[in-house]
Amino acid sequence: MKQELLFAIHPVLIDLKINEDGTEIYWQNKKLAIKTCYPKNRGNYSYRHVQFKSRTHRVTKLICEAWHGMRDGDQHVQRYNGYENDHFKNLYWGSRGGHMKKLTKNAKRSGLSKINNNDIPEILKRIKNNETLISISISYNTSVMSIYRIKKRYYDPSL
Repeated sequence: MKQELLFAIHPVLIDLKINEDGTEIYWQNKKLAIKTCYPKNRGNYSYRHVQFKSRTHRVTKLICEAWHGMRDGDQHVQRYNGYENDHFKNLYWGSRGGHMKKLTKNAKRSGLSKINNNDIPEILKRIKNNETLISISISYNTSVMSIYRIKKRYYDPSL
């Protein structure tokens, strides 16, 4: 017994209908040909795309727009797991870099941190004096990774 596929209408392109995993896409009631692209220097990574309205559209973006709504600002399609799984339940809108978004020097520190902003200059002095990250982390009762992140974010060896 064949399972019935669920379809969603795109919120902006109302003539576009796409199923839950992007294996069937209809534009103005005509089935679109789905092509696979293998970019150079990307290993086994590939993506699927379709062409309509004189443009090429990535299937994952169309799925995410149809099932989760339009993106906010500078968001990109992210996956919870597996590049091969394009099901709408595996896709979401997120910032580039996914779960491991890189921290910037202007990032706010968590309120749960054992280290407050007043401790940072002292930690940087100890790092400059070649004290080990382990000894610094023991004195602040925190992880070595926390001290490493402070070093990576704030330490400038030229100063």
